[in-house]
Amino acid sequence: MKKVSIIIPCYNVESTIDRCMEGLLSQTIGVENLEIIMINDASTDHSLEKMAEYEQKYNDSMIVITYEENGKLGKARNIGMQYATGKYLAFVDDDDVIEPDMYRFLYQTAEEEQCDLVVCRSVREEAFHPLKNPQNNSDERKLMTFETEQKRLEFLQTNINTAVWNKLYRRDLLMDNQITFPENRIYEDFYFTGLVKHYCQKACITNRIFYHHIATPDSISHFSNISPTEFTALLEIQMMLIEALRDGMKKATFRCATSLLWQATKRCLAQCQMKYSPLSEKTSRNCFPTGIISRIRSNVPGLQTIC
Repeated sequence: MKKVSIIIPCYNVESTIDRCMEGLLSQTIGVENLEIIMINDASTDHSLEKMAEYEQKYNDSMIVITYEENGKLGKARNIGMQYATGKYLAFVDDDDVIEPDMYRFLYQTAEEEQCDLVVCRSVREEAFHPLKNPQNNSDERKLMTFETEQKRLEFLQTNINTAVWNKLYRRDLLMDNQITFPENRIYEDFYFTGLVKHYCQKACITNRIFYHHIATPDSISHFSNISPTEFTALLEIQMMLIEALRDGMKKATFRCATSLLWQATKRCLAQCQMKYSPLSEKTSRNCFPTGIISRIRSNVPGLQTIC
């Protein structure tokens, strides 16, 4: 069994995959201990040829899966999870860069502490700019276990970034609880990370910076750029998460979860209003669909208004 399976959805990555692969192949844990799963998500450039070259050269550690219809990140990651066999599972975006010691450190921490989840820090990089040198790196770590409801509530309120690429997951946690990504949607990380935070029994949050996330000005991960359509998509994902968790959660935990989701919604709403203000009546109706708002109000106690 490989130590870590790393899933990389790839779409038109001909110009970026080499730098991403350089970071993976230089991992100090040893490429022989990695299972690198690349999903060619209906690329229209020469991405598949480049991936095939890597697979041929590192055939003991690399799998290329081709999917003829683009299914967005959620579907590609779910496909990768079906093929993964490693004890732990990780995700990397196809144009991002990781530090050489990332998976050795995360794997060693998970084994030493017997964690379901290990989190590292990341740094946001601008496309076409030199990578930053990670600052304030330290071996400080915070170990969290969830024997009591109060400890679970504390974890729910801890910001670990909703992105999946700065984390290492015990694969059995995901399989046993049937944690997958919503497909053909954006903000799929929000849903996945929400489920993980509610099901994991032990987590370790480290202070080491290992992941360089390459962001573009129009990136949907940049909330200052959120559009009315994207805001609606975020509301849908939040409601999917609330509805998935509602029946199996204790009352206090559920109220905390819905409160945190609502706070995130209000922050995104404020950004949306700042960018598109003044919103016309028609745009406002499109931005805040009645059906979604009704679902939120029925699930979040005490909610009075979205504005």
